[in-house]
Amino acid sequence: MSPIQIEHIEQLVFGGGSSRIQTIFRNRTEHQVKLALSSRLYQASSSTLAPIEESKPLRTITVEGGQAVIETIGVKLPAVRSETTFILQWHNEESKLGRTVIHVFPTNLLEHSSVLGTPQSVGLFDPDGNLRGAFSSNTIRLLNSADDFASFDGSLLIVAPAQKEEVTTESVVNCAKRGTAVIWIQPPTAHETIGLPSSYVVNIGDSHVVMAQASSVTNLAQSPRAQLTMIHLAELATGRRKLDLPKNSEHSEEHL
Repeated sequence: MSPIQIEHIEQLVFGGGSSRIQTIFRNRTEHQVKLALSSRLYQASSSTLAPIEESKPLRTITVEGGQAVIETIGVKLPAVRSETTFILQWHNEESKLGRTVIHVFPTNLLEHSSVLGTPQSVGLFDPDGNLRGAFSSNTIRLLNSADDFASFDGSLLIVAPAQKEEVTTESVVNCAKRGTAVIWIQPPTAHETIGLPSSYVVNIGDSHVVMAQASSVTNLAQSPRAQLTMIHLAELATGRRKLDLPKNSEHSEEHL
C-alpha cells in the first residue's frame, strides 16, 4: 500500500482555458515522504482514457508523517459541448500515486438551460450586481426596484440580496399569487441566525417560492457548481423538478 493517499475533491470547472486544480496528498505513515511529482492529463470516456498531453514534471514536495500537502497547478482544459470528465494522473518518478478527477463544463450553463435561457421570461432583481454578470442580456429582464415586482409578467423572478433596498415578503407573495415562480436568495446572516436549510420550497397557491442561501450561488459567473445550483433552484421553482425521497433499489416499500 502506498504511503501517500490522494484525497478526493470534486473539481468542477469551465473548459476553454486554464483552471487552477487542487490536489491533496496525505501521508498515511509516521515517516516523512518525498515526492518527485509529475502529472499527465487524460480525457475519460465510458471505457477508455485518452491522453491529452505528455507527462509534465512538476516539483519535489515533502509530506511529513500524518500530514497533508495541498498542491495547486494550472491545467489547460479544452472547450467542451457537454459535461466531460478528465483525469489528472499523478506519478512519483515512475510510480503511480493516484488521480484527480475534473468535471469540465461548457461556458455559461445558464444560457443552455431551458428554464433560464428563454428570452425575456426570467426577471432578475439584483441591485448590488452580484448575479447579473452570469446572465445574458438577451435572456434576462433586469428589474431596477422592488416596486417593479407588481408589473412583472414573466414566468420566473430571481430576487438577490440587496443592501440598500428591502424586499418585503408581501411583494414576493403577491408576485407568486399572479402565477410567477420565485427564487428568493437570502443574505448569509438570515439562514445562519435561524438555522434554516440551504434551500427549501414554499408553496403559494399553485406557484412555488424557493428560498436559498446566497452562499449556494456565490461567484455565479465563474463557478459551474453555482450555475448548476441556480438551474436546480429554477427547476424547483417552476415545478420542472420535484423534491422526493432518494431512490434505493435495495429497499422497496414492502420492507418499510
